[in-house]
Amino acid sequence: LSYTLVPFDRALTLKGVIIPPRFRGRVRPEVKEGMLITWGEQGGSDFEWSAFTHFYSRIRSFADNFFVQYCSHEDVGDVTAILRLLLAVMERGRESVERVLSELMSESGEAEVLEALVAIAARIAHANDVDERHLELLEGAMGCVGCFAEVVPVEVWRCLEVSGLMDGLDSTVHGESGPAMGGMTPLRTFVHTEKKKGRYPVTCAVLDVVLALQ
Repeated sequence: LSYTLVPFDRALTLKGVIIPPRFRGRVRPEVKEGMLITWGEQGGSDFEWSAFTHFYSRIRSFADNFFVQYCSHEDVGDVTAILRLLLAVMERGRESVERVLSELMSESGEAEVLEALVAIAARIAHANDVDERHLELLEGAMGCVGCFAEVVPVEVWRCLEVSGLMDGLDSTVHGESGPAMGGMTPLRTFVHTEKKKGRYPVTCAVLDVVLALQ
């Protein structure tokens, strides 16, 4: 199966990927399972597309429309998977963090990227009813914020301060077994939730942000 799609006059958006006008797609016949379409201009080079552009678009759109009570499992799972992938890349070191941030900023500024991540975390932190999938999303969002805090700490702190996410955080308050989060920070409630399971991924992600901001 091989055919050429008719060119179109307006930009086409496919799951967050914007295909410029006057481009057309060709189904690749060598792909036996599923379908692979190559987009390009007639007589020109193939359309250059960055996955990071799609990642940012997906995160931004999700942050703008995210409500804990009404969000589908599929949407939460998709964004969580994107954040985990970004974290896996950034684990390689500062240079990788700078590259990821630069790629995500290609369609926006660094403030927009950070605001989207912090907005997602803040809505979960202030929600009355969250489940495991929301905690995994919160872990991913705060994990990315922590990585970016090592590169642009001032910008990260500004976003956190505006969101109220870290309000009441007091490093001088100690629990029974060592340093803990005190005050009335919204994130403190998840310490008790994680304590029941004996795993503290969200708490560790938040502490990583605090350490990066010191």
